[in-house]
Amino acid sequence: MVRAQPRFYAITDGAERGLELEAIAGPHLPKRIVVSECSVDHPRAMIEVLPCGQPRLFEHRVYRSRAGAGMLEGIFARAGIFPWLCGEGLYSEGLRGEQSYLIPFDSLAARETAWRRVAADQEWARVRSDSSVTEIGIYCGRIFEMSL
Repeated sequence: MVRAQPRFYAITDGAERGLELEAIAGPHLPKRIVVSECSVDHPRAMIEVLPCGQPRLFEHRVYRSRAGAGMLEGIFARAGIFPWLCGEGLYSEGLRGEQSYLIPFDSLAARETAWRRVAADQEWARVRSDSSVTEIGIYCGRIFEMSL
């Protein structure tokens, strides 16, 4: 089902109400972030790609890649990875050419299985040398006054 109007969200460390995430792995421990609905012109607006439901874990990844977002998202889809949110040039000091993803997973085992599929993907093997992950974090969360 396609929505008439896309929804946008921003990842902040402020006091906004929304999906509160606490880091459980990654370089930002301990860290708490909030994902809240925002307008398209918010400086950190990320478009909702798919409704996320109620997953237990989220992974935040930022890629710098010459392969482009479309190719990365195709690789992700073949591996069963469907980002909830995606945005461009939002992190790592706002460098251009970066693509940021917030990806829901039901469990750490589901996450591990999906990333193994990416590692085995032939297209990923070809573009891996032109792509780098500049930030990664795994978060668990709870929803506060947010309709997903």
